[in-house]
Amino acid sequence: MPLLWSFALAQESSAQENVSLKELLNEWQRNNDFEYSGRDDLLSQCMVPDSVHSIDELSKHLSSCKLAYELRNGVFIIFKNEKLYSLVGYVKDAETGMPIPNVTVKLGDIGITTSNDGYFFLITNDTFATVEVSHVSYNAQHLKLNTSIDHHIELVPRIITLAEVVIVGNSINSSEKSNNTSEKSNNTSEKSNVLNGRRISQLRLFRNINDLLNNRPSDEISTFVNERKQGLDITYYRLEVSKKRGREIGRVFAFSDETGFYINPLKPKLHKRTNFFEADTIGDFIHFIEMASVTTLGNTYPYPEKKLLDIRSGKVKSLTRSLLRELIADDQQLLEMFNNEKGKSAKLASYLREYYFRKKM
Repeated sequence: MPLLWSFALAQESSAQENVSLKELLNEWQRNNDFEYSGRDDLLSQCMVPDSVHSIDELSKHLSSCKLAYELRNGVFIIFKNEKLYSLVGYVKDAETGMPIPNVTVKLGDIGITTSNDGYFFLITNDTFATVEVSHVSYNAQHLKLNTSIDHHIELVPRIITLAEVVIVGNSINSSEKSNNTSEKSNNTSEKSNVLNGRRISQLRLFRNINDLLNNRPSDEISTFVNERKQGLDITYYRLEVSKKRGREIGRVFAFSDETGFYINPLKPKLHKRTNFFEADTIGDFIHFIEMASVTTLGNTYPYPEKKLLDIRSGKVKSLTRSLLRELIADDQQLLEMFNNEKGKSAKLASYLREYYFRKKM
């Protein structure tokens, strides 16, 4: 049985010289029952004294090369040791408080966009990171963010300068005045609709998951979307449709508009009381949040429940810590970060997004 932790190589006495870690490990491999694994470029670039005769001694030199090791099944595995930190944030409109999707968050040469619920997730090797947050409809911001907390970032809508108005005498040209008044009225009406939880949209309706993923709408309608708060910041959405039109359309799994898509996994028949929940795609899943409740000692307590709809099987599961650990188990570095994370429950979806992002790289 090899003495991995305390073997000595018979060497002639000579002046100490530096050799590459790869050379040293190859010599150990030739002269002892010893196996190692690691990237050639990392091992070749790391220089260590050739007088190192044991793993205990070697471990003291690895940190200077930003390397770490672990022993798995008798194999000495060497890997890059870069402490990574998660940078999590939420971007919303400073005036309405609504989340802003598709905001670009740039960290150096890396840029990502916020999800439909306004969240972003970045990995950095420093406890502080300077990011640029920008969107075509909002004023950009440059921020220095601390990775130890989650950030709520408010963007201020950009003020669009109107074209110059020609004034004749003491009055504006009547047609221009009429158009300006009409435009102002429409803008006021539209803003009022949004603030009152109503907006009119052109919607694409989908009967099932496959139609949604392949962008094959079964119908298109123009109607009001009602946003209703269910408590605990959970919003659900209802469509204003007549009974007749609802019967004609039939069952609806999801609808999409210019801001994103919304689902009801039960695929009910469409009517004014059908609830839809804002959703986004994460890898093999559709992620959404709905209201759930638990009863204890005769009292019922509501809570927001994160759900994952498996695109492959069509089954819905609750996104819990244990399920996330199971899903990201093959990414040991990310799993370790999650285990050391504070406030895990609020970051489950962010870690799952990061997992699939890393798989694509």
